[in-house]
Amino acid sequence: MKRKSWCALARSTIVLAREFGSPPSTSARRRARITYDAPPPARSLTIPSPFQVDFEFQDPKESDFLGLKALLGNYLDGELFSSSELCDAIIKQSTVGTCLKTQGAGDESDPVAVMSVMNLQTRKDAAPIKEICAHLKNKCPKDLQDKLASALSENGVGLIINERVINVPQETASPLVEGLFDEIEWAQEDEPTEELRASFKFKKYIVFSRVYMDDEAEDEGGKKRKRAGEVALVYPRPEDEFFHAESEWSFQWKSRTAEGKWRSISTSPFRRVFRVLSVRSLSLVSECRDPQCHFTL
Repeated sequence: MKRKSWCALARSTIVLAREFGSPPSTSARRRARITYDAPPPARSLTIPSPFQVDFEFQDPKESDFLGLKALLGNYLDGELFSSSELCDAIIKQSTVGTCLKTQGAGDESDPVAVMSVMNLQTRKDAAPIKEICAHLKNKCPKDLQDKLASALSENGVGLIINERVINVPQETASPLVEGLFDEIEWAQEDEPTEELRASFKFKKYIVFSRVYMDDEAEDEGGKKRKRAGEVALVYPRPEDEFFHAESEWSFQWKSRTAEGKWRSISTSPFRRVFRVLSVRSLSLVSECRDPQCHFTL
């Protein structure tokens, strides 16, 4: 039986409607209601009013396959890999992993986010894991190749799979991450076999993230200037800044679009890999370094 956590999202513009009922099970859901100040339509004098978007945190299931394919199809920046097999693995491992959906669109609606974890050793022969590991090794700088190879081959290392649509509210990050580590902890007790329970006893994690680097930064007068010797990173997902701060080491490379062309904008897209210490104990005392994102594990 799978247990589900309930995560508070109490913020100035957020209302979390929590549903309680029968004991949690694999069909249990968490619902987050998020309120925004919507801009008025073009050429309209209507005073903007808040609107609400409800999200449900569901277990991955077979009907989510195509939606997961859409989310993970560009996981390796347009490089072909066995994404179907990865989606199947996420769905079969429903005891640990969550799909985020907009509530009211029906249970068969596509997920707008997914968070899961894969044990790199127990799944080392699976095609998608082989391809992801090969991709990371190919992008890794020479001075970290030995550390990466060791991290990918040692026992107790989990690959955190974390993808979501770009306009999904950042306030959903906390329940997604907290829910993942709750489920990892529960799986160590609740899985039916010792082998399965042991497969979720992670010591460390590999996080494959997206970041943006400011090509130009503004000074106090609002003028663009280059930062001398300083890298300004923008984290689209607030939890990645937390992972980065708690990581042993990391590396990054410039990303490509799915068409294989460099993006030409003031912020350049990068992919970054972190090797993170076990974050369950750290999460009890740590906060995201950016006070604007309100991300706390």
